[in-house]
Amino acid sequence: MKIAIITDTHFGARNDNANFNEYFFKFYENLFFPTLIERGITTCIHMGDVMDRRKYVSYKTATDFRKRFIDKFVEIGVDLHLIVGNHDTYYKNTNEINSLYELLGGPGEEKYSAKMFAPGTTIYADGMLYCYTYDGDFGLIQPKDTSFELISSFKVPGK
Repeated sequence: MKIAIITDTHFGARNDNANFNEYFFKFYENLFFPTLIERGITTCIHMGDVMDRRKYVSYKTATDFRKRFIDKFVEIGVDLHLIVGNHDTYYKNTNEINSLYELLGGPGEEKYSAKMFAPGTTIYADGMLYCYTYDGDFGLIQPKDTSFELISSFKVPGK
């Protein structure tokens, strides 16, 4: 399995400035997506801060994000995983309301191929991923050649 990791895309930066938006998409369309195809990348993990503003997303930014970013992953067959970052959440102390769930659908009801996760910490040791989200979910994951296998998971009591 070949993985690309990206972070802090901040779609809608500088108050949805059209010049910044086009500059960002010029990078994705002319360099990033062609490189994924050229190198045979099958999975992309976005580490958070997909959107720039916590309180709202403009219709134009939302449309460009869906058509020129999310749909492109679907088109080229790359599995996209998104971690909710602090810029993606409305409140500072919970992920309950966030731009990714509103734009793409919540866990289990995703409207697109992207899969979303709460932020947290991941440690790699002995060939396994030990993942803990700030929402209190813990998972032991075994990376495979073309996928991940969830070995065990539980909710930390009191979270």
